[in-house]
This record gives sequence, C-alpha cells and structure tokens, in this order.
Amino acid sequence: GYEGGRLDAGDYSRISRIGDRAFAGCHALEYMDIPTGVTNLGTELFLDCTSMKEVYFWTGSKQLRTGTLAGCYSLNVLHCGPFSSFSEDVFKANNREDDGHDYTLHVVVYCYGGGAQTQAKKMGLTYQTIE
Repeated sequence: GYEGGRLDAGDYSRISRIGDRAFAGCHALEYMDIPTGVTNLGTELFLDCTSMKEVYFWTGSKQLRTGTLAGCYSLNVLHCGPFSSFSEDVFKANNREDDGHDYTLHVVVYCYGGGAQTQAKKMGLTYQTIE
C-alpha cells in the first residue's frame, strides 16, 4: 500500500508487468519496492517523480529501461537484485533533451555484481557489491 511517500510491494504476487509511465509525475512518491514477480517493466516508469529517494528491484524485475528514473532528482539509492540490470538511458527520457542533472553525484547502486555492476561502472555511478 501507499503511506507517507512509500509504495511497498505488499501482496501483488499476481502482477507480472508494470506499464509505461505507470507512476510518472507522482511527486510525493519517495520509495518503491518492485516485487520479484514483476518481469516486465515499462519505459519512463518513474519519470519526474522528483521526491523518489529509493528504488528496489529484485530478481524477476530484470532491467530498468529507458527513462525509468529520468527526473528523479532526489534519488540516492538504487538496489538491484541478482540477475538485474539497467539501461544506459535509465536517467534519460524519450523525446526530451538531456536535463543536465548529474546523477553520479548522489546515486549509489547496491548490486550483486553482474549487469548492474557493469552498467554502474560504465556510467560512473558509485556502487557497492552485496555478497
């Protein structure tokens, strides 16, 4: 459920897909825990969620796609489960100029290695490997 800026996974065991821009513009949203059963994530999922601070996505979530975190200027934690990764365009919205925000200054990626760690390195993001 949603409470105080947090949207927890709760019992959403039957959800396997979250569509494009599902939470776009939700300025009060601060935290999202994407359930393990979600295997298909749309683009620009959290576009302009300016208060978003933490996003957790686990094994089933696979990959955060283009623009998923574009405009999430308060983001400081991205938690990636095993076998998960994110697009090199995760902070860039479709059909919009680069907003010039330097996400490398404050986003820390917590990951189990693999694709998420490789992408974090490539993008110059701070990361910490979870064992």
